[in-house]
Amino acid sequence: MTSRYFLLALLLSAACYCHADAFEEGGAAYMAGNYELAAKKFMEVAEKNDHRAMYALGSMYAVGKGVPRDYGKAFALFTRAASYGRADARYKLGIMYQLGLGVARNDRRAVRSFHDAALKGYGPAQFRLGLCYANGVGVKRDLVKAGAWLTVADVSLREHPLVSADPPKEQEAGKNA
Repeated sequence: MTSRYFLLALLLSAACYCHADAFEEGGAAYMAGNYELAAKKFMEVAEKNDHRAMYALGSMYAVGKGVPRDYGKAFALFTRAASYGRADARYKLGIMYQLGLGVARNDRRAVRSFHDAALKGYGPAQFRLGLCYANGVGVKRDLVKAGAWLTVADVSLREHPLVSADPPKEQEAGKNA
């Protein structure tokens, strides 16, 4: 009986390892500029309900890297990734609703998506939500809420910048040589 549980645990851990391995391979292929291979690897993993792969593949469909640009597929993948609690996916859904990409334009749904992601501490969503309140897009114009969300976004983005202002290590090494 115990050996059956051990065998089951071993098989499940091997499945998880292969799953993670394919995602890592997709990430490495993307970083190397082999977008077609990255998309193939992410598709394999997304089919196994990996929210990271869903988000990555959705981003690729949104810009047409490694796959044809398809906002409908991007929207569907971001929706699936957001169902796992990903704030960045909720934010991208908000952008797509706001711009009408892959879905009918709907400013109220955009605000709802930004709000959901903002409550999870996602700085870009906090910023967009602040702009929505400042301009009365999808919500009644409210400069107090706008100021609050923009201030929260400022703090969030300073504490967790999306892009580092520091030069890569290679540049630093070359500069000192």
